[in-house]
Amino acid sequence: RRNILATETGKRYSCSECGSEFVVTRGAEGTIKCCGKAMELKTSFLAYNSPNIALNSNVTGIIMANQLGRRYQCETCGTMVLCTKAGEGAIQCHDTDMPVQQPRKLPSSD
Repeated sequence: RRNILATETGKRYSCSECGSEFVVTRGAEGTIKCCGKAMELKTSFLAYNSPNIALNSNVTGIIMANQLGRRYQCETCGTMVLCTKAGEGAIQCHDTDMPVQQPRKLPSSD
């Protein structure tokens, strides 16, 4: 019997609030959220219409926006995602912000 993960590797998710998009690079039991809501599974590129995003200029405080090309990893379950479309939201798993993964050092070619 195959264990079905909440976020499976290769699945694409999008946020209906800020327009951020992610690809799961390492699946696990967590459920990813953005803008406080569960992200929507993208079934195809053609079936999805990007929402019209209106930024609220009355928002106070510092919000760390999702950054294009950055990897984020859940410290609780290990879910890892890659941001494929930036947005103003903050990606979460287990109701906590997912930290940006720092680039790995490659061995010297000398």
